[in-house]
Amino acid sequence: MREKQKEPLSGRWNDKELILRECVRYRGLLLQIAERLLDGCGDADEAVDRCIVAAVKTPVPMHSRGEFRSWVLRLVIDEALQLLHERAAAAGDCSSEQEIVEPA
Repeated sequence: MREKQKEPLSGRWNDKELILRECVRYRGLLLQIAERLLDGCGDADEAVDRCIVAAVKTPVPMHSRGEFRSWVLRLVIDEALQLLHERAAAAGDCSSEQEIVEPA
């Protein structure tokens, strides 16, 4: 069996194309997490899109794919929670806001 070669990524995380490629690589996982948090309401795609835009705009403070993966997963969780807050505010539902955890 062939071993996977680890591509050295440190020093290249300021490359927006690399960040976008890595986000696309994890898109399926990001979508699964967003769908679970949003109860499959259809906003999951929007949460993932917002996450990817934020990832490309934000300086990436890491040196490996593992660190990037953890960081981008946190971003999609934050975006999904933000959509839940927006949905609750639009519905005028104050009771559900107590159950929603604040984004980090």
